[in-house]
This record gives sequence, structure tokens and C-alpha cells, in this order.
Amino acid sequence: MFWAWGLVALLVALGGSPGEASAEAWPPPLPSAPWRATHPTVRGLSPAQPFRMDAVMKLTQALSPAVVQVEAILKKGSSQGSGFFLGPEGYLVTNNHVMSSATHARLTFSDGRTRSARLVARDPVTDFALLYAEARPGEQFDWLPLGDSDQVRVGQWAAALGAPLRFGNTVTVGVVSSVRRRGSRPRRPNWMKSYIQFDTAINPGSSGGVLVNMGGQVIGVVTAMRKDAQGLGFAVPVNRLKRMLPRMMGGYDVERATLGVAVQSTDEALARSLGLKSPTGALLRDVDLGGPADKAGLLAGDVIVRYDGQAIADHADLSWLVATSRVPEPVDVVVVRAREKLTVTVEPKLKSRWHVSSRRGGADRIPPGGVGVTGADAEVVRAMGFDGLPGGVLVYVVAPGSVAYRAGVRPGMWVVQVGDALVATPARFYQAVNESLARDGAVRVRVYNGEREARWMAWEAPAGD
Repeated sequence: MFWAWGLVALLVALGGSPGEASAEAWPPPLPSAPWRATHPTVRGLSPAQPFRMDAVMKLTQALSPAVVQVEAILKKGSSQGSGFFLGPEGYLVTNNHVMSSATHARLTFSDGRTRSARLVARDPVTDFALLYAEARPGEQFDWLPLGDSDQVRVGQWAAALGAPLRFGNTVTVGVVSSVRRRGSRPRRPNWMKSYIQFDTAINPGSSGGVLVNMGGQVIGVVTAMRKDAQGLGFAVPVNRLKRMLPRMMGGYDVERATLGVAVQSTDEALARSLGLKSPTGALLRDVDLGGPADKAGLLAGDVIVRYDGQAIADHADLSWLVATSRVPEPVDVVVVRAREKLTVTVEPKLKSRWHVSSRRGGADRIPPGGVGVTGADAEVVRAMGFDGLPGGVLVYVVAPGSVAYRAGVRPGMWVVQVGDALVATPARFYQAVNESLARDGAVRVRVYNGEREARWMAWEAPAGD
């Protein structure tokens, strides 16, 4: 079994605690670039070069200062993992399941320094969390260059850097075992079930760390291991992180798009019958009437082999690219139909929109009482582990120091009831809250946390209301 993911709160929190970053310093400034592809201290090393001890030593010396132990500060205890910096400004990445429901973290560097960090944005489905570290005046952070995971090949050498079991500055070396390994997480959608598998030793606490090639470039974000086996580690390809970073840093809503199709991969027999040279592409099993694909003229039996300029190896490739498309920007799609290639233009439509960033969630946008909620579609509910529970709304922001925050309300909680009223929509939630405040001067809510535990919480009307 893979690791349990813990609480995967959908939306970013603005909450704080005494001694953390002040509200006036938030949100952090945008970096000069979301990421860098080259690093000044690892020149002369080739990403695909064979294993050499001197190369590993050079990599370790150059890259370890940019990898940190991440201790997510929870209401009860902490969650521990790893993380790495994207640039000198202070942005760093870890796994969303490492942060759990936390909004702040403590970072420990390889030289023993500690810094505080605050959550900027998170996405539960891709399992990425973006943090911003508090720098001292004039301080800049070491960082890692991001490579191209599409160029990773089975058998090439790779190194994992992280802080397993709280042992910081840990480096292990191995080879890439598979570049398209299908995961078995039941709550992951199909387009997130393709990982880089590697035999480099990892342990609990390695999550959020990096898998790098011998050129010192990040090729994957370590996310899971098999507890019932040895040498089976899994990393999310770094190109998926690169696709998400501009939105997470810029404060845009994360949108999941759809073409309105059902797809499957091809096998050798299907490939021959379709006129393909090899089993590749995404075969359309069905096309929704009136959907984007139907409007573009796509038909059941078409095989999509390129999408937005990128080759499609199987249905998971297509699903990932479609899901993360910008809406409603048109996209060129190359299909094979009757053994001939055709190019059509399709406009994906919005399937769901999730608010993941604090940058556009300032206090002036938080409803009275300090709690902001949103609806969630079935995919989000499943990813968060709330499927099968009563209908409700998702807490996406809690104002720092607000009465709701002091009562224990946190982003990522699932609210199903306010007083005696069931709340299945944001409008009903706000109506019930206002009615309770007007009638009783207090609000009582029933919530579920990431462990699916129900509890009642209550807060009184803010002073002066």
C-alpha cells in the first residue's frame, strides 16, 4: 500500500499564529521567474552521464543547501517531510500531504539553520504545496534547477535528496526503474496515476524531497514508497510541477478542464487495426453530445496522438494535459482517423475551479466572522477523503485571529451543519451563520476533519458586532 495521504485541504489558509509572519508582509512578492533550469554550481555535469563518485559528491555539495526538512505545525503535533527551494526569493515546494492541514512550517537547513515558512498555495490532486520562507534582511536561499522529466530514461542514474526520519542532508543514489509507472492510489484520478519509479532508498519523511539526475536537475518530487517492498519509490514528474507553478504563484484559480470524451489506451492489436505503428495515443471510447470534442468534430474511434503540441503516449497523458488546460483557450489536436492524420481545434470547457492561493484571498474578501467556504465537486470530495459523508461545504480560508480561527476552524474542514440546519451550499452556510448570530449571538457548526472525524465547534459574535 502507498502511504496514507493524510488531510489534503483543497484551498490555501490565511490563518496565523503569534510570532509568525505579519499580515502586512503578505502576500509575498512574485519571483523573477517561477523556476530556473540551470544552476551555476553544477556546470560540466551531464544529466545522463554514468555514475561517478566525484559527480555525486559535487551534486551533494551543490544541492544539499537547497533541500530542507519541513515540519508542518499542526494544531496537535506536527507532520514531517522534505522540501526544496525554487529560487533565491524564498519559494519552496513540498507535498501537500506533508503539510496536511497546516498553514505554517518550520524549516531546518543542512547547516542547522531554522526558518519559518508560510503556505502560499496547495493542490490536493497533484499533491503539491507551495511555501514561502521568511528570510532575514538581505538573505537569499540556495535553490535547485528544474529539469525535463520527459527526457528521463529507464536505467539512468538518479539521486534522492531529503530528510527521511528527520535525518537531514540525506543523499541516496540509484537508477530510474520506470518512467510511466501506474500508481494504485484509489483516490487519485487517472491523470495523476503516472509516476517515475526509482530504486533509490527513501523512507518516511522523504516526501517532498527531490529526485535529481546526474546533472543536478530536479526530475521528480518524491511522493510515495511501498512499505511492503524495498527499492520501490515513486516521484511525481517535475514537468507537472512546472505546469502548476505559474498558477500557484500568481494566485489564479486552478481549473480542471474537460473535452467531454471517454478515452482508453491502445494495445498492439488495437494499434494494428487503427493503422498505428505502435500502441500509442488516446483512443476515444465515447464523445459527449454537445461537448467540446463533439463541437470540434471528433468522433468515437479517433485516436488523439498530439495535444497542444505534445505527444500523447496513452490516455493518462491526454487526461493530464486536458485537465490542466487553460479555459477557454483553443487547442490544436492531432488525431488519427481511418489511418490518416487530421488536425482539429477544440476549446476545452471548465469542469471545476478550485481556489488554491492566498494571493487573491486578502482579509477584505473574507466574510464576516472570518470563515470563507466553497462548494466542491465529486473529484475534490474523493481526493480529500470526504466521499460518503453528508453533503456540505469546504472551508477554504480562515482569517488569522478571527473568532472562528480561535474556535479551531481550519481550511480543509468539511462543514455539514450550522446549528440545526444542514448546509449543502455556500449560500445556505452564510444564511445559517447570519441567522444564528442574529438569534443567539453565537454560531455552532458540525465539521469533519481529514481523518473523517466529526466534531462540533462554536464561536460567539465578534465584539462590536
